[in-house]
Order: sequence, then structure tokens, then C-alpha cells
Amino acid sequence: MGFDVPDPPTAVVLFTHWRPNLLFLGLAAVGVTVYLLAVRILHRRGDRWPVGRTVSWVLGWAVIVFATSSGFGKYSAPDFGIHMIVHMSLNMLAPGLLVLGGIVTLLLRASRPDPQKPAGLHDWVTWVLHWRVAHFVYNPLIVFVVFIGSYYGLYLTGIFGDFMRFHWAHQAMNLHFLIVGYLYYSLIIGVDRPPRPLPHIGKLGYVLAAMPFHAFFGVILMTSGTIIAETFYRYLDLPWADLQAQQYLAGGVAWAGGEIPLLIVITVLSIQWGRQDAKEARRKDRHLDAGRDDEFDAYNQMLARLTERDRRSPAPTPATGKEE
Repeated sequence: MGFDVPDPPTAVVLFTHWRPNLLFLGLAAVGVTVYLLAVRILHRRGDRWPVGRTVSWVLGWAVIVFATSSGFGKYSAPDFGIHMIVHMSLNMLAPGLLVLGGIVTLLLRASRPDPQKPAGLHDWVTWVLHWRVAHFVYNPLIVFVVFIGSYYGLYLTGIFGDFMRFHWAHQAMNLHFLIVGYLYYSLIIGVDRPPRPLPHIGKLGYVLAAMPFHAFFGVILMTSGTIIAETFYRYLDLPWADLQAQQYLAGGVAWAGGEIPLLIVITVLSIQWGRQDAKEARRKDRHLDAGRDDEFDAYNQMLARLTERDRRSPAPTPATGKEE
């Protein structure tokens, strides 16, 4: 691992024994700096940007830094239970906060296209949104399969044990958790409009469909007699390690850590759904007040066409024949 962990992972150790993760510290610094600069540009222009979105973005990166650089990040290698806490933080909690920040919408509003100059930020962001690869990556079915399949494919095969032997592979796993979680939650509660948006009822079904898979995965870990990555953990030979207890904790975290965030997401989705309906109702009221209700006008035009057709059509001639 490149460092020693002589102390068991108590609460004090997890919150005080920090080991900075330079990769995620750097990503957090860039992400927060770019976001705040874009907000500053909007404010200078006189435009407003919701404070809640800024808070969500900063909190999301704060969760990432805490999960990877605190004692939780340090002990995520030697303790499978702590690893699962970090996993769920990067895959469930942090992405849910980041997608509420609306980074793509912010960058589009903060930058402006200029036909007289070479392609700028606005042009590149627009190009990416219309890129075929983005449409493929944001396919709801693909995102769902990868989001759920990562748990089973990584931990219930030998991949996790092999990856834990290398620092770069552990970092790659963390990046994978974060990216896949961001894609999943951006389709449900994201502020930015994805290339393949889902209706609100589809988003609700998207969340509910994932919940049984998390619960079943947690039950597998808690009841399995096979230790995940046992060879790796036995090789560390830590005196305080209880592999069976650690795996039981990991299963409980996977179960609760998957269900609780999804329930929170359902609440957020319900609020967004209600706001959208209220916004649509206000729009219809404005149209009615202005006498420009499109649906009502279309209905009247349809009735007028039917009336005109009936007027032009000849009336049916009654039969005049007599029975013999």
C-alpha cells in the first residue's frame, strides 16, 4: 500500500488520520475554481445564478475530498467495510450533489459564441452535447446496466482482488464510481438537460428499478461465506483485521447506502416534478389571460373544419322504393 496502518479504524482514526489523495484534491480544486469563476462572470454581467446550485456543487466536491483524503480514504484499501463506505460516497452521495450544480448550464450561460473568433468554450460545450458519443454514453439503458452491473462484476469476480494490489487501479475504481454515479443521477435529478432526457414518470421508474439490485447485492455480501479479495487481505496480515466482520459491514453499507440515497433522490425528484407542473400551470394561465391558449384555439379550429365539411357534404337521399 505504501503506508502503514497499525491502528484499527476507529471513529477518531477515520476522522483525524488524513492522507491527501492528490488526484481528487486536484480535480476538486479545478472543479470548484472553474465553477466559481463562471458564477462571478454571470454576476458581473448582471445575471443571477441560484445559490443552492453553487452550494450543491461545492458540497459534492467536499464529499469527494473527505472520502478520498481522510482516514476513510486511507483505510479504504486495508478494510473492505471502509472501502464500501467510500464507494457509496463516490457513487451515490457526491454525484447526487454535483448534478444539482448544473455545471453545463452554467458554462453555457457564462460563455457566449462569437462567429468572428475561433471556437470558444460555448462552441465546444455545445459540440460535446451534440456529439454522438455523448448520446451513446447517456443512453438510459446503458447507464443503468453499468451502474448496477459494476457492483456484481467488480466484487463478485476476481477483478476487485487483482485491482487492490495496485494504487493506480484503486484510483481508477474510484473514478469509475464517480463518473457512473454522475451519469446515473444526471438522468434523474440533474439540472443540465441530458442528450436523452427521461419523462418524470420514467425517472421515478428508473430509481425504483435500481433499489432491489442494491438490496440483493448487500444481502449477498452479508450472508456469503466467501471472503471478497481474501488473498489480498490475508497478505496484508493486519493484527486488527476481522475479514468476516468487515465484509458484513460492507454488505450493510451497500444495502443501506444504496436505499437511503435513492429514497432521498425520489424526494428531490418529487419536488422537481411538482415545480415543473406548477410552472406549466402558470404558463397556461398566462396564455389564457392573454387569450392565446393554443390547445383551445386548435380545438375551435377543428370544430370549424368539421362544420365546414358537413355544410359542403350533400345530405343523404332517403330510400323511396316500395315493398312488393
